[in-house]
Amino acid sequence: MILGIDQSITSTGICLATDDLEIVKIDTLLSGKRRGVYLLDFLKESIDEYIRLANGQPLVVAREGYSYQSNTNNAFQTGEIGGFINYCCFIHGNVTDMFIFPPTTVKKFCLGTGSKEKDTGYLLKVYKQTGIDFDDDNQADAYMLAMTVKRMLSIVTNTEDGVGLVDSLNRTQQETLVPGSVAKRRKLTKANIKKLSSQDLVECCADAMNGVFMCFRK
Repeated sequence: MILGIDQSITSTGICLATDDLEIVKIDTLLSGKRRGVYLLDFLKESIDEYIRLANGQPLVVAREGYSYQSNTNNAFQTGEIGGFINYCCFIHGNVTDMFIFPPTTVKKFCLGTGSKEKDTGYLLKVYKQTGIDFDDDNQADAYMLAMTVKRMLSIVTNTEDGVGLVDSLNRTQQETLVPGSVAKRRKLTKANIKKLSSQDLVECCADAMNGVFMCFRK
């Protein structure tokens, strides 16, 4: 099973899905006036509830990374929440893997476009790609986190069809398989990335899932 978490100080999207990306439960956790340890306790109880719904089945978690262009006044609180969520997931025995994806990576990979603005048409864009009508963008992002980790793991672990899965992606989606640190280590420029073969992209995705995006693996 897969758990997507789009954490926020005010409204955290959370989605539990099957391995086939069928939604088991989805919600937006509204923080209200909770702050500090009261907010952390609220998030822990909610995350624990979702993990228990997996009934002990192996669970992969995908959390949204930090947006470095966001309000810097909230940076410490945001980092505190992110680290706490990592720990909440780590202590559950059935959580086998956890990945952290940058917001832009998720949106480019799932929506196939570099546009990341959450305008009035955002949920419509998500609906066109997923066929699901979400209540708000927090839930949409939580589901897309689950979608991202599922499909990227499929590319990496499905040795026969991984190349085929890459071929089904558009160029913007393919470029998300080569995050900056992987490109730097492999000495790839943006022009080089566009010329990579599908097999090369599979290998870059494997590097990313084993390093850049990986938070922990048991």
